[in-house]
Amino acid sequence: MCRLAMADPKATITKAFEDLQRSLSPEHIHEFASTELKEVWSAVQDIQTSQRKRHCAQTLRRIEPLLRGLEKYAKVIEVLCNDTPYLSFIWAPIKLMIQLASNHRDIFDALLDAYADIGTALPRFDRYEETFKSNPEFQFVLAEVYSTILEFHQRTYKFFQRRAWHLIFLSVWKDFRARFDGILHTLEKHRDFVDREASSIDMVEDRVARSRMLEDIAERQRQTAALLKSNEMMNQLAQFQSSISWLAVDDKKQEAERSRRSGRKHSGTCEWVGQVPEMKAWLQDNNSEPVIWLNGKPGAGKSVMCTVIIDNLDKIESLNVCYYFCDNQDDGRDNPSERVLGVIATQLLRAHPELASLITNEFVSPGLSSSLAQLRTLVPKLLELQPYTRIVIDGIDECSKIGQKSLVNELQSTCLGPKLHSKILMSSRKEPTINSKLDSKPKICLDENGKVEIDIRRYIDHKIQLIQSNFIGELEPDIFTQIASSVADKADGMFLWVRLVTQELEQCFCGRDLEECAKSLPHGLKEAYGRILDRIMDEEVSPHIRSLSVRILEWMSCSYRRLKMHEILDGVSIHPDCTSLESSTKLSRRVFDLCRPLVEDGPCDTVVFVHFSAQEYILKAAYKQGRPFIRPEDAHLNIGHSCVAYLNTSFRLLPQNSTEEERIEWIFKGLHGLQTYSNQYWYSHIVGYMDQVVAQKLEVPEYLLWSLKEIIKYDKTELTEDSTQSTGIANTSYSNTRDRFASLGRFPGLHSLVSNVEKFRDSLKRQDWTIKQIGVVSLETCASDPSWFSTACHYYQVALEVLLDPDFSKYPTQELQSFRDIYRDSAFTCRYLHCNRATDGFDSLQQREKHESKHQRVYRCDITTCMDFKKGFATRSQLGKHAKTYHPRLLGETTLADAVRADKKQRAMPPPLALAANLAANGKTQPPLPQQNPAPPTPFQTNKASPKKKTELKDSKVKRATKKGDAGATPSAFDFQGGMDFANPDYSMDVLKDFDFDSFLPELGGNVDDFNFESSAFLDTRSTD
Repeated sequence: MCRLAMADPKATITKAFEDLQRSLSPEHIHEFASTELKEVWSAVQDIQTSQRKRHCAQTLRRIEPLLRGLEKYAKVIEVLCNDTPYLSFIWAPIKLMIQLASNHRDIFDALLDAYADIGTALPRFDRYEETFKSNPEFQFVLAEVYSTILEFHQRTYKFFQRRAWHLIFLSVWKDFRARFDGILHTLEKHRDFVDREASSIDMVEDRVARSRMLEDIAERQRQTAALLKSNEMMNQLAQFQSSISWLAVDDKKQEAERSRRSGRKHSGTCEWVGQVPEMKAWLQDNNSEPVIWLNGKPGAGKSVMCTVIIDNLDKIESLNVCYYFCDNQDDGRDNPSERVLGVIATQLLRAHPELASLITNEFVSPGLSSSLAQLRTLVPKLLELQPYTRIVIDGIDECSKIGQKSLVNELQSTCLGPKLHSKILMSSRKEPTINSKLDSKPKICLDENGKVEIDIRRYIDHKIQLIQSNFIGELEPDIFTQIASSVADKADGMFLWVRLVTQELEQCFCGRDLEECAKSLPHGLKEAYGRILDRIMDEEVSPHIRSLSVRILEWMSCSYRRLKMHEILDGVSIHPDCTSLESSTKLSRRVFDLCRPLVEDGPCDTVVFVHFSAQEYILKAAYKQGRPFIRPEDAHLNIGHSCVAYLNTSFRLLPQNSTEEERIEWIFKGLHGLQTYSNQYWYSHIVGYMDQVVAQKLEVPEYLLWSLKEIIKYDKTELTEDSTQSTGIANTSYSNTRDRFASLGRFPGLHSLVSNVEKFRDSLKRQDWTIKQIGVVSLETCASDPSWFSTACHYYQVALEVLLDPDFSKYPTQELQSFRDIYRDSAFTCRYLHCNRATDGFDSLQQREKHESKHQRVYRCDITTCMDFKKGFATRSQLGKHAKTYHPRLLGETTLADAVRADKKQRAMPPPLALAANLAANGKTQPPLPQQNPAPPTPFQTNKASPKKKTELKDSKVKRATKKGDAGATPSAFDFQGGMDFANPDYSMDVLKDFDFDSFLPELGGNVDDFNFESSAFLDTRSTD
């Protein structure tokens, strides 16, 4: 006997019922068990009546075949469902689904269409009622139909039970379509089996064939289910990756920041924050107190407190937590809202990958950009789909004044609302801009907070115990107790201050030094910073070490983006006495210890200031003689010279000056790690310095003049004039307020080079490179650059990527791995030079390719003869706008061709009928009164062609129509005299496809690049001729 003949139909039904029951709530299980089919009919009628009252009735007859089919099905399956609650679960879910969906037109339509498809696919139970009741093979079909219908109910029920299901239903339904088609296919297979085999049910010789057929159906069903499951998983992964790529934010940096700041927490501290009444109210799942402000002075521990709050939120089941640590060196810090909202969306997506369906179907597939405008729509949707969300934003005061205001406003307008069930905690100093926005909100203030003082004392005792362990038997315990008390008295609620002074105490190696250091503790953070700088500038420290320390702080505080450690080291290694980088002159990472504890290791192989206030202090606070420790003119001079001196050595990267093997060798030795930053920002630092030269009438040092003279060799025009022949005090008479490089005016060659490079880079932002392959873009960029900078950078990038290729193995494995560990992060820069990621790239080739795909215009007009076909569009929305403007036929709207057809048809009518048609087309019932004076011409008419021009135009059209045939060929589809030959099948397509706008518009005084006139104006023009 065949395998499937032994299957128990009742077991199949029982399993399907239990699977559905596990998905249902207890309330719905009870409701479904008592629902009769007539109640479903009644619910359909009630919905129909309600919709008619609202004047929004939808065709509910679509569901009738399903209900009729289930009614017949119930009569034949009773034999398998006796003494069980199984039968009502076939139709009961339908009542719930249509009631939930009835207020959402598109969703209701999708659901009715699905039910209609199922009704069509059901076997014809009434024809073979007796057969179904008695034959085991056909009872197996009954059980399979039951299982298939309940599978559909189970999946649909899950959709409707999601929070804010109406926001995501259509997106998820699109992805469900493949699974639904599989369900329909299964039903259709069983229907066809019944229709074919029922007539031969009593023929013994056909039973084996029927069994084999059923086995084949079941086996194919299993294979299809496995394939669908695999495809769904692949589709979900693809959607997730596509959504992450579309959001285009690096949320991993936020994870690294969280980990770094969390590491500063001392055990047992900050735990009290969860017991604060304001925090308890903020944690409650309601709409009261949606914003709370955590504030305090610099160094009070706000960032650490935020990490503690985030950690505690992570422990709450069903709660989503999003967070962002602001950084003053973030790109685009004047408008941080887009970055913050992008990270929030990404974090929600990573926590709930199923949200990728919504993002892909509603934002990625339509070709929308991940701009602030789209994030304002997306983020509220994502939050509404979550039951419970808390958002923590730290360091808002590190944004610019404009950024502070925009971020606070954006967070409250986008992330808060009665349906979103989300709340926000913002952390910052009491900046005036922030205070004006948040002063009325519930606050947790860390200043003069007794619990903070207790935590600080616990931290101090721990640090002093560590110091005491270094002096066991040398000093009395009372001395350390006094030191701890002294530190606590002066801490003033600042963990950071305690950290700095205890690190200073740790540097004492004898009892006397320790006691003296403890007696002269600094007051406040500024004095603590000043003391660290005093130690750096101590006269007992060699001038070379002092210079290294100052240059490190200059590079960290005045660079135009956050730098990697190797970039700072290479930049500091170059100075007036060492203008080229060699293996023997490269600095060790230990050199950063000279500036500790003012700096510390940051995320992603960077080095950062211990606190934002430290950078503020060295740039703005009066250090000595009323001037800051780092002066802008000195920093720009030193950084600018290092960049220029380096670029003078990178001239050898050009292909005419070296081989690929040589370039790979130099880069492997780490001699060109400053290439990307120097190439992009060298002249920004030079101009920053020269502006100060002009303003303060400073003298330009000879070593900079020499380096600037050398940099002119990058100019492809090969100017022969001496670009730096002027020395000494700047000529302040040179002034051009419109030239931001005016301070370079006394150096004509340099001014020309910088101006040309700047113009070229600006042109890249306006030029459309996206219609070309990226390889062509790179080469054409190098060719069109008036300097050699792009070429040198290109060959540097090529050699670097060779070294990062896992298949490259020319050098020892350990050395290669060390090189890759240093340079891989952000190495794969975007090859569209106008992009922000062209200087700070990605970790892998795959990440870069996903990013670069956004620059490409892959969306083409469907009309191949359209003037914009080759150009293409970057997004679907741009293509849709183009189609709506120029080819509305594609969108089901009236086209120019339709208007011409209507006009010709009207002119062919007898006069009375033509008049009636014209009135009907214009929504009138009475003819207009005779005009006493002719109406003024329309703008299009005033520019119409002269008779001679019209004759030439007509002749040109006829020539084009006959060009591909004989002299007697049919005239052009668009002929002013002959009209359109609609009888010819060749002209049945949209006239816009065949019409030559390029020649038509200039002859009529139109604009080829702005074809957007009204068809009615054109028809009026024709009627007057």
